[in-house]
Amino acid sequence: MKQWTNSRVLIYVLLLLIPISCGISKINDHRKLRQNYKNVNAVLHAENFQESFFKIHFKNGDVAIINGWNLSPSGDSLIGAGQLFDFNRSRLDSGELAFAIEAMSILETNNYEQIKSKDSEKMAALALLTGVNVVGAVACLANPKACFGSCPTFYINNESNLHETRAEGFSNAIAPVLENRDVDALKYATSEKVFRVYMKNEAYETHVVNQVELWAVPRMTNELVFVDEADQFYITTYPEKASTATVNGKDVSALLFNHDEDEYFSLTDSNDLTVKEDLLLEFSSPAQSSVGLALSFRQTLLTTFLLYEGLSWMGDEVGDYFAKMENSKSLRKTMDHPFRMLGDIECFVWDEKKQDWQFVQKMHETGPLAKNLQIIPLPPHLIKAGEDVKVKLTMAKGLWRLDFAGLAEIKEMAKPIKLPPSKLVSLTRPNTKTVDRLVADDEKYLVTFPGDEYLLEYEMPTLEKNKEHELFIAAKGYYLEWMRSDWLADKDPKKIKRLLMGNKATWHSLARAYKEVESEMEDIFWNSKYYEPQN
Repeated sequence: MKQWTNSRVLIYVLLLLIPISCGISKINDHRKLRQNYKNVNAVLHAENFQESFFKIHFKNGDVAIINGWNLSPSGDSLIGAGQLFDFNRSRLDSGELAFAIEAMSILETNNYEQIKSKDSEKMAALALLTGVNVVGAVACLANPKACFGSCPTFYINNESNLHETRAEGFSNAIAPVLENRDVDALKYATSEKVFRVYMKNEAYETHVVNQVELWAVPRMTNELVFVDEADQFYITTYPEKASTATVNGKDVSALLFNHDEDEYFSLTDSNDLTVKEDLLLEFSSPAQSSVGLALSFRQTLLTTFLLYEGLSWMGDEVGDYFAKMENSKSLRKTMDHPFRMLGDIECFVWDEKKQDWQFVQKMHETGPLAKNLQIIPLPPHLIKAGEDVKVKLTMAKGLWRLDFAGLAEIKEMAKPIKLPPSKLVSLTRPNTKTVDRLVADDEKYLVTFPGDEYLLEYEMPTLEKNKEHELFIAAKGYYLEWMRSDWLADKDPKKIKRLLMGNKATWHSLARAYKEVESEMEDIFWNSKYYEPQN
């Protein structure tokens, strides 16, 4: 009996040790995997980026490092000498290798000239430029994470002043898998038969543009057209200014009266970037209950700072993160978590009967350049003809810059006429691209690099008498941010994980770090527009 008891104890001990040994094995496997990643990146980034490199991330998780490359005669494969690693970064093959472009998710390189070459545009659409040395303003060099960045910018008269930007396309589409359509008001109406708009790449980014439509809404000359968060259109009267506008009892109404450079904005909280504030608006009694809040706004540079900080913490593994994001919905959601923590502009209307604020809608648009002009239709049952209207906007402190707020009477909803471009002209290099790249939502893309400028022309439909077309630009695509060499020294995998998971200590340190540069961010940003990369 005693012998059986001892045997049973031995079996129990062995059963307990099995999961422990499995756990140790998993930890060792994880450590081995991390070491393999480090080894591959060490091979890739040797010589402090002085040598040209190409790292290909595949959709199945494999990675290849090659020394230069060429396209196959058919143009659907890449050929180059190097090494191929599997998902766990164990070497699979070496020597002369060939890969189908269709199998790739991200290409990571510092060879700007080869990516820019006209015969490799398929590769350019996947190219994440890492460790590129760029020359910018002196202030930008002192504070690289305050440097200028933008998505495709749109101008009407080919202005060179960034403050004349009419729209900024797909600002939150930072990877191929995040490609989306962004509809922006051009704040412009015309009755001409032809309309021209200029599209520019003014930052250290690769823009991959799928489609650029002009959306036109006919309206009377004494009317306006606004779009809401869901891309629905409303024909309205001219908005009435707020009779009062206050934040914490301070009158800010003068900053919201006109479309100009005088904007209302606050500074962030020194310890918590998610702290909210309320802007209280009151409007004199409207003549009818069908009204909407018209708002002109843009973001501050807080989101730009967080994006650049996050990229720098990814360091030389930025390509690994972006490649994983292409195949992982959960990772994409995690990557968006910091911006969801900051939140949107939330609109409330005062319910006199319930003596409480009623939530109406959220409003959001990424980007610090062009001012967005949108409308929030207010619930008719909360609007009483002859009674004043009270609106509350709740938003994160230091995240938004508001230029105008008004109350417009909504006459009717409208559907835009969607117009493809009829002509595409390059203003900066040989005109080799045809307009069909931007006409449809398809597999054809226009890839642009820093300094590229294009003229797009649209043929306008016939108008009825006393009408004009209110214009909106609908741009679809994505962009790839260039990783500056200066950012890579800040690599910290633990910090990027804590940032994405909302770690309080990490966010507290970010609040302090942003506070140190907040007052100078705007000046540095606007004065550090595109300069030529240095080879």
